[in-house]
Amino acid sequence: MGRGAGHFFFGFLNKMSDVIILSIVFTLTCIPLITIGTAGTALYYTVQKVLRRDHGYLLKEYFRSFKENFKQTCPIWLVFLAIIIVNALGMFILNEYRLLGFSFGNFFVLPGAVIILVMSYAIQIFTYIARFEGTTREVLKTAGTIGILNLGKAAASTILVFAGIVVVLYVLPLFIFIPALVCLGINFMMESVYRKYMSAEDLEKEEERDHEEDEAV
Repeated sequence: MGRGAGHFFFGFLNKMSDVIILSIVFTLTCIPLITIGTAGTALYYTVQKVLRRDHGYLLKEYFRSFKENFKQTCPIWLVFLAIIIVNALGMFILNEYRLLGFSFGNFFVLPGAVIILVMSYAIQIFTYIARFEGTTREVLKTAGTIGILNLGKAAASTILVFAGIVVVLYVLPLFIFIPALVCLGINFMMESVYRKYMSAEDLEKEEERDHEEDEAV
């Protein structure tokens, strides 16, 4: 094995180990349910900074983001979670009526559509919080606007998340890969969007800040 091939191979193994660690940590921090939004924000932040840009340390960056964004992301997610639970219950009840032959039971697709829309909005919000600062009101408005203006990528991100959930439900051990890989896919799509909203000065400051943090370690 040549030096170049060896460097690539060990680099790949290192990245895959990061993917596994990050996926496991994300899953563990999602278990309380109320922390899913915060965990998703920390996952996106760490994927962007460590996996994509090789700055900082995996667990340090994850828990830094988790701690810094908890107060903002947790209340937002609790509202979304309540909406999802209510609509999931409505979807189940209507589907039961459909199976019993009641025609209005066919409307079970409506609460299902609400769940999909809420999840799509949540993805936009938590990835936005991972990259930008702002009040909750500003975040809700700006993230929603960006999602509407980039509907294709917002839809693709949502499909990717639901596909990841389905894969893990069918093959549970894949939870050690899927969360970080799905987030990586979303990151590739959304960063091309977010960078349009960042000036050259903002990008330069971000790079300088990362280098300063690396040197301080």
